[in-house]
Order: sequence, then C-alpha cells, then structure tokens
Amino acid sequence: MRVAKVEDAEAIVRVVNAAFRPAEGFVFDRDRIDLESVRESLGKGTYLIAEEDAALCGCVYVELRGDRRRCTAFTIAGDMSKAEPSHCLRA
Repeated sequence: MRVAKVEDAEAIVRVVNAAFRPAEGFVFDRDRIDLESVRESLGKGTYLIAEEDAALCGCVYVELRGDRRRCTAFTIAGDMSKAEPSHCLRA
C-alpha cells in the first residue's frame, strides 16, 4: 500500500471505471470518474493504492474535511475481487 502520485492517475481511472461499470453500466452511459477529476482530487486528498506484481489492484480515496474524513472510491480490480484475500483487501 502506498500513496498515489500524479503519475498513477491514469491507472486509477482504469481500475475504478472497470470495477464500477458492471454495477452501474445499465444506469449510466458514462464512466464513473475521469482523468481530470482524479488529478483534481489528488490536490484535495489522497488515493491509497495497492499493487500486485507492479500493477494497480485496488485503491481508496481519503479526504480530510475539518474533523471528518471522506472515504470513497474503494475499489478492487475486477480480476482480484474473486481471488483469495490478498494484501489489497488486508491493507
């Protein structure tokens, strides 16, 4: 698990959109997030990303808002979601 950098933005977009498409694709005809919104959110909060074999396998976005934290975009790569628990889930 590590803090995402701007260079990770494209991989975050791919993983989040791929994970949510099966659940939301019949309702929305667009992606859940785009590159611009991820880059903007990196300036406000933090994406924690998990990798396996140097590939992004999960992420979560955390943003501090006063004394509260906003936690969104909890995502596990589709090919990982049916696997045995890995560091993506434990982290």
